[in-house]
Amino acid sequence: MNMRHTPGPWTAVADGGSVLIVTAARGNTMRVVDDSPREEAAANARLIAAAPELLAALKEMLSSPTYGNEPSESAVELAIAAIAKAEGR
Repeated sequence: MNMRHTPGPWTAVADGGSVLIVTAARGNTMRVVDDSPREEAAANARLIAAAPELLAALKEMLSSPTYGNEPSESAVELAIAAIAKAEGR
């Protein structure tokens, strides 16, 4: 099944309390209500916001001509950037 999603990049934005907003580049917003402690809710929002980059990195790794051995340099760079975004770095 090929599900379509709002294209990235997305950004996690704190909106007081434990409600966080993830905004797509084209202006769409998605409210994520998370009753977790604030620090955990912020980490969850960052992970959601990094989803488009994580998906792109995995697709790049799987389509890399050297798949099965070592991923391409661009695939590794995409993965590192997506992980950093998900972790708030």
